[in-house]
Parts: sequence; C-alpha cells; structure tokens
Amino acid sequence: MLELRILVDNIDYDSIAEYLIPVVAEKLRREDKGGILGSVVPALTGRVLGALRMFCSARFLTVGPGLKSGIRLRLDNPAQLGAELLCGAVAALEEGPGPLAVISADTAISIMAVNGKQELVGGVILPGPQLSLSALVQKTAQLPQIDLSAPASSSILGKNTSACLQNGFVLGTAGLLDGLAERFQAELGPDIRFYATGNLPRTIREACRTPIEYREYLITDGLYRIWQKNRKG
Repeated sequence: MLELRILVDNIDYDSIAEYLIPVVAEKLRREDKGGILGSVVPALTGRVLGALRMFCSARFLTVGPGLKSGIRLRLDNPAQLGAELLCGAVAALEEGPGPLAVISADTAISIMAVNGKQELVGGVILPGPQLSLSALVQKTAQLPQIDLSAPASSSILGKNTSACLQNGFVLGTAGLLDGLAERFQAELGPDIRFYATGNLPRTIREACRTPIEYREYLITDGLYRIWQKNRKG
C-alpha cells in the first residue's frame, strides 16, 4: 500500500504543476491507488485535480461536503470549514474522545472544538504571530525583526527593543492562547484536551500554562483517515 503525504505551503500553481503533480501521479499510477486532496485555496483546487486526472486515471477525493469524516459539523455553513481543521479534528479523535480543541497555526491561528458527542461545534480565528510581527515591523520605523523561535527573556521587563518585542510576542501570544483555552474549558468542560499543529513556535507553546500536545503531522494524519473512510475497494 502506498501512503504518500505531502503538505504544501506558500507554493504557486506553476510550481505545483511542474514539480509536484507529475511525481504524485506517477506514484499513484504505479501503485494503482486513489488519492485525496485537502485544499484551503479554492481557486487552485479544481486546477490541481484537473491536472492530476490528466496524468493518471486514479480516483481522487476532495475534503468537503459529501465525504464521511466521523464528525458531525454543528456549524452555520459547514462548507466554509477549512479542510485542515476538519482533518486535524479527525486525527485528534483517533487519540481519544472529545472534548478537544485543535489549534492550527499558519498565517492565522484557528482553534476549532469538538464536544463530547464528537460534534465539531465551532471556534475562533485570529492573526498568527508571524503575520502580526511582519505587519508591525513593516508599519513602524524603529522596530526590528525578531526570531520567534528564540525564547522570551527570564523577566517580563525587557531591557531593549528586541527583548521587549520578544517578550510581547512570545509571552503575549501564549497568554492569549491561555485566555482562549479558559473560555473553551468554561464552555466545553475542564477536561478538554488541546492539540496544536502547524508553525506555532515551540517557544510560544512552552510558554503556555495550558497543556498543549503538538502533532506535526496532525493534518495529514487526518487526511489519510478521511481517505480510508471513503475509498472504495
């Protein structure tokens, strides 16, 4: 059995068409297996699927309405849910039942919750620290770029501009996540578990008072689980 997991971020369609699609299609053709696509860029979804189908006849699924995930979506418009959030929730539930919350960090931080009935019941979206830092540096004259993978100083009282920024972004983002976690706990119960995936820096995760389990491949694990639930043959 072929298990091919590819997580693509910040790559344009021409690069996908030139490098990625032929490789994926060739592997699927050799193994006579289907595939599944989880896309958060709707403008590219159809183009990528069309290109894949030009290279091979394998059956391709797309994460979205109509596929079985094992989770009931208690949302106003389930079609608006990002594929990565559903995949993350599916994978997290493999480790144990809800309540749980998945923190997916990229350009934005999205936190989506699953209750004890295994229903995805909603969450929050906010700017990611990298985006916020980039905007702050671009819009100010004297604030330097900092490395969010570096820890905050031992004291909250930064003694220079860089230290103040480091404390603000590392400890501030951690405090923000802790505050949101308290609200999730108040609504879904104190036993709720938190999982994180994506590019949320370790320094921020470790500065949180809330226990957060980091899973690098949470999204692709969930994508594979959804494919298993829906494949034929």
